[in-house]
Amino acid sequence: MINIGVCIKAVPDYEVPAEKFYLQGNRMSGDYKYVLGLYDEHALEVGLQLRSKLESKLYAISYTKKEYVSTLKKALSMGADELIIIESSNDDPFQTAYNLANIIEKYNIEIVILGRVSSDLEREMVPPLVAGILNRIYLPYIVSISSESNGKSFLCVQQLDNKNLHLLIKEKFVASITDAPCNLPRIPNLKEIMKSKTKPLITEEEINFEKFNWAQELSAKIPKYEYINETLPNDDLSFTAKLLLENLKKEHCL
Repeated sequence: MINIGVCIKAVPDYEVPAEKFYLQGNRMSGDYKYVLGLYDEHALEVGLQLRSKLESKLYAISYTKKEYVSTLKKALSMGADELIIIESSNDDPFQTAYNLANIIEKYNIEIVILGRVSSDLEREMVPPLVAGILNRIYLPYIVSISSESNGKSFLCVQQLDNKNLHLLIKEKFVASITDAPCNLPRIPNLKEIMKSKTKPLITEEEINFEKFNWAQELSAKIPKYEYINETLPNDDLSFTAKLLLENLKKEHCL
């Protein structure tokens, strides 16, 4: 039996206008509903596809606040076997990674899967931090994971700019998942939704760790952007390219 862990997060609804966001204690706050992270759903799909071909158990794990538990239960409806909630006090990426790594070790989870980036602050820090704390191989931009030799090794497909790289892994690893047609998240069916009501929901206490001496999060802020849209003529592409370069230089982008 192999244990698979998928780390998930509740994030603000994607349809909420950006101007309604604000930070409170370095955490996204505001009066809006929360949904399961987009990349987290892709990560769950990769984990569920792997579990279907292998004798294994899939844990959904989240370092989160109590009020987001109902949102995170979607992972159970999608097919996760258990949901583990670590009650959090902040959104610090180091604290998040440390608590996730602690649960991963406690439940002897061999394969750790996370979304490439959270859909709120988009810092892309937690996956590599988890791998570093656990001292495991880190595989970014993975789109699929399949079992080889009945779970003794795993074939991971990594998405690069213009090609896919196939990696054969024979030890415990941490993978961050990016979106691709092959891992399009499934829609929970009625049977799985009903089954999810009886699946285990485990609550774990947060562990406060001594801050890393080489890195600390001092502050976080939401940057303000000004968008200027301009349609360029496309009759003569050489002229279009020249005009684009002039505009970029004018705005000090080059």
